[in-house]
Amino acid sequence: MDLQNYLLQHLTPSIIDDFEYDRWSSRLQQRKLTRDENTLSHCCVMVVIYNPDSKKVFAVDHKKAKMWLFPGGHIDIGELPIMALTREIKEELGLEVKPSDLAGPFSMQIVDIDNPPQLCREHYDTFYVLEQPPQKMSINMSEFHSCRWLSVPEAFEKIEDKYYKRSLSKFVSYMKW
Repeated sequence: MDLQNYLLQHLTPSIIDDFEYDRWSSRLQQRKLTRDENTLSHCCVMVVIYNPDSKKVFAVDHKKAKMWLFPGGHIDIGELPIMALTREIKEELGLEVKPSDLAGPFSMQIVDIDNPPQLCREHYDTFYVLEQPPQKMSINMSEFHSCRWLSVPEAFEKIEDKYYKRSLSKFVSYMKW
């Protein structure tokens, strides 16, 4: 299965807001869904890592994005979202996870970006969930100013961006917290 078909298959009302459905659908029909194919508008993956005992989530203060959000990144040519996410988790957090460790997707959203000098203008994000693995994270701080475990109320305070707040709300619903 290719990226376009994978995303079309998951484009369902349960994980995407009605007001974004047409825009997602239209973008997927255009193809060229990766950053290497379209620097302005492309698909990305994000993960909400959570600890079920403390009910905390892991968030990062991302240097390029200039905001608190969840770990993740761009999908490369030839990758499906789950493959991109396992790669990003390894690169950013030093964690070896299998696709079966990830749940979801639970949310798909469009993030409009106005962050010069970054070239990105639209991210079509697909969100997954990962229960905190037993191994210790070895965080690559070259991409982050800071990172931390946050309670959900703390996460709503730190994550100021409306798009990521919306996905945090969907995560809370998905987890039935």
